[in-house]
Amino acid sequence: MGIIIVRIFMLATAAAAGLAFGPPLGLHAPTWWLAGAGFLFGVLAVLLEWQARRIPVDRIFWGTDYPFTDFGSAAGFGSLAGFGSLAGFGSFAGFGVWWIGIINLVTAGVLDRARRDAEQVFVGKRRGEPGIGQDEINRRLVEAARTGRRVVRLKGGDPFVFGRGGEELEYLRAADVPVVVVPGITAALGCAAEAGLPLTFRHEASRLTFIAAHRAEDAASIDWTGLGDRQTTAVVYMGLASAAAVRDGLIAAGRDPATPAAVLARGTRPDSQAAVGSLDGLAALAAEVGEGPAILIIGDVVARSTPWQAAQIAASVAREAA
Repeated sequence: MGIIIVRIFMLATAAAAGLAFGPPLGLHAPTWWLAGAGFLFGVLAVLLEWQARRIPVDRIFWGTDYPFTDFGSAAGFGSLAGFGSLAGFGSFAGFGVWWIGIINLVTAGVLDRARRDAEQVFVGKRRGEPGIGQDEINRRLVEAARTGRRVVRLKGGDPFVFGRGGEELEYLRAADVPVVVVPGITAALGCAAEAGLPLTFRHEASRLTFIAAHRAEDAASIDWTGLGDRQTTAVVYMGLASAAAVRDGLIAAGRDPATPAAVLARGTRPDSQAAVGSLDGLAALAAEVGEGPAILIIGDVVARSTPWQAAQIAASVAREAA
């Protein structure tokens, strides 16, 4: 908004200068009128630019899945009816769409970038609560695209990392709906960066594994044998409810129970929270952060994170006070 005010001031200054210095320079009245008209057109252009920075969206689908998947007409591709795009979180500002499906992970600040008359449709899923099935979401996406609207399917990370973006892409292709994929920042990378937690580190963590374990039975079915190596950083998506099973699987695979571990909840949002400790206390850490979404990170690199360092300082202060 500040740059818009500056531009209006510059336009006003230019028009005033034309009116003030026009007569001494022998300029005739029509020139003044042109200067005034130019100023008014300039103000109009600035206002249009400001409005264009808001994403023109007709409908928004939102839910609780991790990544964003945008289905709609991207600004760079014009306004093609029935055009679709798959996009990750952070790329939303580049789209001019009229219909958006959003997830709970999207904050009000992101949604505020949509046009005022955008239709917002919740299609998310919450653990333990009824929600719209994936087949119905797919059907609604195609239905909206075929009405000629520009549509966005909005999620909270990268559409192809545990976000069912691949399923939705295939369904749209089968329905002859053109789709563009725009990558986003997946939860593991965004949350770890916020916590100052390097997922890899020279001579310390040369391997990185992403795992999905929404339920305890999911964790029990994972082959943990390849994750017992100390050089491996394990990142578990949707692991809040299965933290105990994740702990048991890693320790059974040979991971040291004292391995540093972190639970990062609601990462990159204003209410984000981190809990750090050791692998054997992973279930307690998960309980400490409260509601999700959350990821679990297990590996020596956790000890290099900002929350870990803060916890060490707090413990040192407490010992000295005692």
